[in-house]
Amino acid sequence: MQPPAQHTSAPAADTLQAWSVAHIRAIFEAQSADACRAAVHATFAHDAAVQLNGAALGGAQLERAVLALLEAGGYALRVQWRDVLGVPRDEAHRDGVVGGCYVIYNVRKPGQAALFARHKFVNAVIRSGADEGDGDSRRIVQLSVASVDKPMAESRL
Repeated sequence: MQPPAQHTSAPAADTLQAWSVAHIRAIFEAQSADACRAAVHATFAHDAAVQLNGAALGGAQLERAVLALLEAGGYALRVQWRDVLGVPRDEAHRDGVVGGCYVIYNVRKPGQAALFARHKFVNAVIRSGADEGDGDSRRIVQLSVASVDKPMAESRL
């Protein structure tokens, strides 16, 4: 078995789908708190409107929740996308909407020995900044997530 790939930041991606897959993996498969923070900041606008299961979640809350999830899982989370659909507003795929579902494996909950798989259904609005001279300025500006945890039979590394 190969060791997990190191993610310091998400690579540039041509389509909204590829961008989303790369950025979500960079966040949840980060191997350190610093790598996770960098991935969150490269993925979300500072004023992104986020809802998790119908409840509003601020940017600082989002970052703390992701870091807690990673730390509890021993930085061994794995993401598997089940489906992703991008609807660009322009031919360059700089702005648009992405919907999809993915599963985060190896989730650990406080006080429980069992591992869980977190199933997420997402709908994100992605926008690009005006100047992209020094990199990809696409960021999630709105995100709606429906999420549920299901027990896992065994770890997936």
